[in-house]
Amino acid sequence: MKKNAFTLIELLAILVILTILSIILIPTIKKAINDAKDSAYKDQVSTIKRAAEAYFVNSNFRVDSTNPKVMYLADIVSSGYIEGNKVVNPVTSETMMGCVLIKYYSNQYHYDYIDSNTECEKYQNIRE
Repeated sequence: MKKNAFTLIELLAILVILTILSIILIPTIKKAINDAKDSAYKDQVSTIKRAAEAYFVNSNFRVDSTNPKVMYLADIVSSGYIEGNKVVNPVTSETMMGCVLIKYYSNQYHYDYIDSNTECEKYQNIRE
């Protein structure tokens, strides 16, 4: 008599295989997701820096080599160089705050994003 059922050994073997696969795949998938979020964050920072550069160039602000200044992200958004709803941190899903630090050296301007308003307060605002 032939039965169409799995034996206990066959079910345990399938469970062991699925467990091994999940042990291998879950960390790999989590790493891929985190890498994608990090890449999206870097792209977001790049977009913010380009918007700050456009705002800086069009506003005739000046920075000398001895006195770096900051441009707050809120000012960039309110000036229309980047949409406010697009300034979201892809890692935390929170609205990004902070500023862009503008330095002048080697005969050119350099833009660095700072994500902490406390750190931004150490520098003079570009509008002052």
